[in-house]
Amino acid sequence: MSTWPPRRPARDAHDRLAEAVEAHAAELERVRADAQASVDAAAADRDAAIARAEADKAAAIEAARERASRAEAEAQEAIKRARADAASLVRAAEAEVGQHQEAAAQAAQRAAAADARAERADAETASRPRWPSRRPGPAIALTRR
Repeated sequence: MSTWPPRRPARDAHDRLAEAVEAHAAELERVRADAQASVDAAAADRDAAIARAEADKAAAIEAARERASRAEAEAQEAIKRARADAASLVRAAEAEVGQHQEAAAQAAQRAAAADARAERADAETASRPRWPSRRPGPAIALTRR
């Protein structure tokens, strides 16, 4: 069987097609590798962002705990000062009550003494005669106008 010349162009076309398929497969593999690299980079970026967010969250929680701890300590100190102030006010009020009680007792003694003097005066007055004495008093001139 003799080779017919048109078979040669078919063989060339077949070879070119095989080369094109290989080139396309190589290009496809390169595109797949680029896509996988992009996916891997995006995953790494995502993981880094998650790690940063977790770190920021942990730092924010720690800062909030520190602020809460400081606020609690300040509140405890304010409570301590308020209790000390209240105790001081109670002591001052108790001292003032004592002074007022002492003043009231002194006033009661003075009132009792005044009552005793008044009773003595009443007793003296009661023992004197009620009529005026017979001593002459100043003359009152009655004149007619």
